[in-house]
Amino acid sequence: MTKTGIPGRRARTRFGAGCLAGAVVLLGISFSCKRETVDPGQVVARVAGRVLTVDELREGIPERFQQTLSPAELREFAMRWINDQALYEEAMVRGLDESEDLNAEFMKLRRELLINRLLEVAVPPEQIVGEEEIKEYYDMSQDAFILSEDLVRTYHLLLKTRAEASAIRKRLLKSESFEKIAKELQTDSTDVDEWDFGYYSAEEVISEISTVAFKLRKEAISQPIKSKFGYHLIKLVDKQKKGDVKPLESVRNEIKRKLLTKKRQARYERFLQETKSKLTIETNFDLLSAPGDSLTFLGE
Repeated sequence: MTKTGIPGRRARTRFGAGCLAGAVVLLGISFSCKRETVDPGQVVARVAGRVLTVDELREGIPERFQQTLSPAELREFAMRWINDQALYEEAMVRGLDESEDLNAEFMKLRRELLINRLLEVAVPPEQIVGEEEIKEYYDMSQDAFILSEDLVRTYHLLLKTRAEASAIRKRLLKSESFEKIAKELQTDSTDVDEWDFGYYSAEEVISEISTVAFKLRKEAISQPIKSKFGYHLIKLVDKQKKGDVKPLESVRNEIKRKLLTKKRQARYERFLQETKSKLTIETNFDLLSAPGDSLTFLGE
């Protein structure tokens, strides 16, 4: 089948279905357990009178996996609960829940969880950064975006045969767009916008592509490029030289993340000050400037 995609791009990876089975056992999952009467037809597993129901199993699995898990993978989740529950029961039998050290850890964890929940509610992540904000940050931070190597930006299509690639190249030379053809050729769940490789260095792609990409003239479309993935067609959109300032397009997401973090930090500081203003806070920082013996005492 003919398809679009990004084989040959070393810097990007996709989390495919084939990786899921291995990932299941690595996921931290947490299920509640019940002793009360439930519909026997809904009980997936039972350990020492505590049960795991179908609904609880579903709630304990990250939503992004729920529709793709096979019966075997669902059993892995259930077995994880059985194993954890068996170990929990043994810990209770040994009276480990009465440990003072463990209870102190519980209190510490509870405190941290409550603080985190408060911040999730009171200072949720920022979602919006305006284009003008991004451009202003970019203009004022040019020194941080100096290129240490040459970059190119190309569009890309991957075809199965040379004949298909040659036919598509003729269409591109007649001014048909990469985006239009990429959507037309898409046959799987690959993101349509992956026809745009963005900016990359020679080390970020396979040598078959980099050898051609860095020699193309701007707006030129390559001949079919053979690799183990098939036949590639690329169009050079832009070229940046070492020492140039990185193009805004290549650092837009990085700037956006920084601005979102900065905005949330500012909101956190405001919320913290408002919260502290409601409380009586006393300090004795003189103890912290005392000789080492005082600090040793404080740490005991």
